[in-house]
Amino acid sequence: SHFLEGKIVIPPLILLVVGFFVFFIASLGCCGAIKENYFMLLAFGAFLLIIFLTQLVIGVTAAVAKDDFANAMRLSLRKSLGNYTYTDVDRQAWDSTQRYVSD
Repeated sequence: SHFLEGKIVIPPLILLVVGFFVFFIASLGCCGAIKENYFMLLAFGAFLLIIFLTQLVIGVTAAVAKDDFANAMRLSLRKSLGNYTYTDVDRQAWDSTQRYVSD
C-alpha cells in the first residue's frame, strides 16, 4: 500500500461504493417483488439501469486511462525505489515486496 498514490485507488473505491449501492437496491427490489408493488419494481429497474450505465462509464474510463494508470504506478515505484537507501519506510516496503514475490 506504500507504493499506491491516491489517484490509483480511486476507481476501485468508486466501484466498491456502486457495488454496495447495487446490493441495497437489490434488497429493495426483493421487497417490491414480495409486496407486488408495480411502482417499487419500476423504480428498482430504473435504479439498476442507472447503476449499469455508471459502471459502464467507469469501465470505459478505466480502459481508456490504462496507460495513465501504468505510468503513475511506474513513476511511484521508481520514486520509492530511489528512496530505498534514504528512508526506512521505502526500504521496508521494498523488502516486504521482495519477500512476498520470492515465496
